[in-house]
Amino acid sequence: MDSFGEILRKYIEESGYNIYQFAKVSGINRISLQRYIANQRFPAEDVFETILNHLLLQPNERQILKTAYDIEQMGKPLYFQRIFVKELLENFSVIYEDEQQRDALVTTNYALHSTATTIDGQHIFLSHGKLSVLQFFRSELIRVTSTKTDPFVHLFLPIEPDSGFMNHALTAIHHTEKNMLQVTQIFPLAKMTSNSCDSNNHNLKVLAAMLPLCFSLHFRYEPCFYYDNHLSHQNTGILYPYYAILNDSLFLFSQTLEHAVLCTDQKLVDQYRKLFEEHLNVCRRFIHSTNVYDNIITSYFNKEAPGLHDQESILVYHPCLASAGNAEIANALLRDDIEDRDTLLPLINWRIEQIQNLSGSLCHYFSEQGLIDFMETGTCVEFPTSLAKIIPPEYRLLLIKRLREFCETDKQFLRITNPHTFKVPEYLSLNVSESRTLLSNFTKDTSWNMVAITETSTHLALVDFMDYLKESPYLYSKEETLEILDRHINALENQLSQTNSPQP
Repeated sequence: MDSFGEILRKYIEESGYNIYQFAKVSGINRISLQRYIANQRFPAEDVFETILNHLLLQPNERQILKTAYDIEQMGKPLYFQRIFVKELLENFSVIYEDEQQRDALVTTNYALHSTATTIDGQHIFLSHGKLSVLQFFRSELIRVTSTKTDPFVHLFLPIEPDSGFMNHALTAIHHTEKNMLQVTQIFPLAKMTSNSCDSNNHNLKVLAAMLPLCFSLHFRYEPCFYYDNHLSHQNTGILYPYYAILNDSLFLFSQTLEHAVLCTDQKLVDQYRKLFEEHLNVCRRFIHSTNVYDNIITSYFNKEAPGLHDQESILVYHPCLASAGNAEIANALLRDDIEDRDTLLPLINWRIEQIQNLSGSLCHYFSEQGLIDFMETGTCVEFPTSLAKIIPPEYRLLLIKRLREFCETDKQFLRITNPHTFKVPEYLSLNVSESRTLLSNFTKDTSWNMVAITETSTHLALVDFMDYLKESPYLYSKEETLEILDRHINALENQLSQTNSPQP
């Protein structure tokens, strides 16, 4: 990609100006302009806006110049890291399509003989071609899950964000609650020692590939990692460097996953399982499943719990109850007939108080469409339907007014996301502090599905993005946010007045 100065020179010339003419028309100092073009200096944001406003550019040309400006300002690795995090968050709901279409994937129950060649009696089977290997592996997973007590698979396989090998293999699995497959996977991650964009974003790509597996309701998935030079070709030439260990069988995979060997000799299976467990002892968990109230209870009973006093950034589709709620709203939310209501209510109120009294400002971002959905339905996605009831309109109005109050005073750094530049998925809930990242998939399921990210580089990338979000083009300004909130407050007040007015 050309530098900012080279692109600026080109667009000035294509607009019909020379350097002197454009400096005069725009009011920018000619010497400064020449230095911008020579990449000796870099324009401030207001100067750059002046340049954009005086160039005769098509929308795609404005974007090209803006991208070059951002790269120059942030540096190439950080720019592409932020773009990747944005895309990861925007696609958070999309990645569950395979999970939702699980039954459609199981159109054929592949038998072993349909995809493999048998040798050595019934102990070794060979399969060739990536689709055949996938079908072969999937048929074994289905067999183990349906026939074994406590089925498991231990994996040493690469995380391939582009191929979806693991996602397609695992989403086809049927299960019962008493016979759910336990998946444990180990893999290398990149150390953050390189300025290469590919190296810096590798771990984020791994996270994106794992999320559908971590949130699956059809198997339990535990990813563990070790740091290594993932970009090297150290496995080139090794015939079968990857493997999968099941209850009574062993898969060996080629580096490209286009060739596989299945062995059913139990002695060899046991040897590989012992080797896997030794590797696992030196690995760390990449992310781990958790529960909303596990975290609340931990903080409640341990005042020194990590994250308790950190600045928090919250990104959700709907308005967040904990950011602007109070005891009255929480009481109106919880169902009256749940057994642990007297325990949950104090915990919710304590959490609301903790968030609203952080030493730093709380950053809280949500979408306007989420605000509309909340106003119309009174549904709070932070709580499963088994515990929560529909929030009455008067309490919805109370919550929105409190949000507006916080936005106006900047007690919280509260903004609404701009759907033209950043689309927040309906089921996303991201909670980031200096010490932890919690990522939730709020679906219609009655449980809280949440993962905590423990790997440093991915956590820091999300911390950086949430900090950058404050000044990014992905949010409406404070004034625009207040205007949006006022508009919806007026609409809800009119609705309530019409509902409460006496009928003739």
